[in-house]
Amino acid sequence: MIISPTSVWIEKRKGKFEKCELNLNSYRNNHFIINNKIKQAYCEALYEQLYKLRLNPPITIEYTLYRANLRKFDISNVLSVIDKYFSDALVYYKCLEDDNFNYIEKAIYQYGGVRKEPCVEIKFLNC
Repeated sequence: MIISPTSVWIEKRKGKFEKCELNLNSYRNNHFIINNKIKQAYCEALYEQLYKLRLNPPITIEYTLYRANLRKFDISNVLSVIDKYFSDALVYYKCLEDDNFNYIEKAIYQYGGVRKEPCVEIKFLNC
């Protein structure tokens, strides 16, 4: 199981860091340079969990989102961006050769409940 953050810190201006939530609204509104920094920071955050991992495709990825509160939200708003960044990280760390449908045949999104520290638990099925 992989534990993914739901936000990352990036340097937006020299010496000024900002916490960036991983969701589709932010992705849509951010400049592409900022989105690239967020993706790099996300990839770096998963280094220890992914750098030695090798998977046998095709795989199914199950994402379980844990939030810090009970506020209503759109689950795919968060998990669609995490899915995109995570799939790219799998290719970057050579866990998979590519992230197209021949390698990742299905992604499952689900809500896991409330935790003090929000996160996404990621499991690989049928690999």
